Amino acid sequence: MRPSDAEDLSEVKLYEPPPRTNLILLSPEAFTQLDSSRTMQQSTMNLLNQIQEGLVRMNEKQEIVPALASSYVADAQNKVFTFTIRQEAKWSDGQPVKAADFQYAWLRALRPDSEFPYPNLFYAIHNAEAYKTGKVNETQVGIKVLNDHTLQVTLNRSFPDFPQLLIQTPYFPMRKDIVDAYQESYGTDASTLVYSGPFRLQAFSAESSSLIPNEFYWDKGNVKLKDLRINVEQNTAKHEDLYKNDKVDVIKVGGELYKSSQLNPELVKVNGNQISYLQLNLNKEIFSNSNVLKAISTTLDKQGLSKLANTQTILTDRVLSTFTQPNNSDVLSMLDKGLLELGKRKSDIELTLLVEDNLIQKNLAQNVKNQFLQKLKINTKIVELNLDKQKREEYKGTYDLSLTSWVIYDVMDFLDKWHSKSPYNTSNYSNPKFDQLLDQAKNNPTDAAHQRALLEQAEQVLLQEDAATIPLFFFGSSWLQKPRVKGVVYHPAGPEYTLKWATLIPLKTNP
Repeated sequence: MRPSDAEDLSEVKLYEPPPRTNLILLSPEAFTQLDSSRTMQQSTMNLLNQIQEGLVRMNEKQEIVPALASSYVADAQNKVFTFTIRQEAKWSDGQPVKAADFQYAWLRALRPDSEFPYPNLFYAIHNAEAYKTGKVNETQVGIKVLNDHTLQVTLNRSFPDFPQLLIQTPYFPMRKDIVDAYQESYGTDASTLVYSGPFRLQAFSAESSSLIPNEFYWDKGNVKLKDLRINVEQNTAKHEDLYKNDKVDVIKVGGELYKSSQLNPELVKVNGNQISYLQLNLNKEIFSNSNVLKAISTTLDKQGLSKLANTQTILTDRVLSTFTQPNNSDVLSMLDKGLLELGKRKSDIELTLLVEDNLIQKNLAQNVKNQFLQKLKINTKIVELNLDKQKREEYKGTYDLSLTSWVIYDVMDFLDKWHSKSPYNTSNYSNPKFDQLLDQAKNNPTDAAHQRALLEQAEQVLLQEDAATIPLFFFGSSWLQKPRVKGVVYHPAGPEYTLKWATLIPLKTNP
């Protein structure tokens, strides 16, 4: 080799790839089709929230802000809402977003033959449930198109917080002509959709989705990300390594990773609206005694239970107020008094506790069982079922307790589960005072503050006077997010995040 050749080689540097400039998030579950009127799979909702948009959005302060609607007004009773669609709102093919696109999407989810799993999300709308059950036709549902840019929604009760429901993906608009054109292929590929949100799909598969800005989006000036990807990795054990090695920028954490990340400044904790609670079957003799009910409802250490969730949690003993740990020092005397009144002994009792067959729920159920045994000397048999079977057993009444959860989009809707006339009252609870307060809150509030006061009174009857169910805690979520990522807005329920306002400082290569 000539000296000059050696000198030339000394100047050669190893190739370094350019710095990554796209934001990458991980999803722990594969994507399915993107038909917002058919699914509420979490990964699908998260993706839909970036590529589609509703009448409103939720900002970083959890406030409802205008989106495809520039404004809305409610009547004096908060039963009729009128939304004005933005003149500049367009789909990704340049066509205007119209009020009829919302009406079509909502009715499509409600059709009697629809596959949409949670039609009750729409049941605050006048005649929505009646349409779903085939009792009326679609023209009788309270969703009216006044003109291309005006949508009027009539509710079956006063509901000041109705706009909060509209951040859910089933309330996003859909184009009938696009659905008709692709039929069963609608939403299965990037080319079978049009987009109303800040991004549009460049590519989409079960394993990954690639997004770029939607040039026709009405607020495109505030969309800063030029390239983002949501990748699927169902083996959550790999998430931490991918994050540490800068292969991804945001991951959702739980389990041992949540525990080990408590001191990590990159950990983001998000409060949630999903309440975990013990449902009681009040048709059972053991729960016919108020002392037994109150002993059981006050005995549980909720702090210890919540730690088993391995994610952000907020303890609760009510839905509408803050948590206060009840005094449970005399639970044994309360229980003994109640059993004496029933003519029973502790050895006569074995409670049946239904639980969904997943690790977190099973751990929670085992802890409940242990606490009942240690503190009350009562045996509990745990029955593990998939979620559908658990709900069927609740409706059949073949249980004593059921460890379950509910995403509270609407407090009225949640409390209505215990109304004596509700078809969803699988607790078999009945109290005329509770019914009256709930009915007044539905139909006769003078304003939102009055309605809330009535709901608080109804809740006090249900939870404090009757101890008819046992709230435990609210599930939240937890995320690891790189410091170079800014502006991701996380949500308490429904879609878990919004990337519209997100920014990313590109990775730099080593000098």
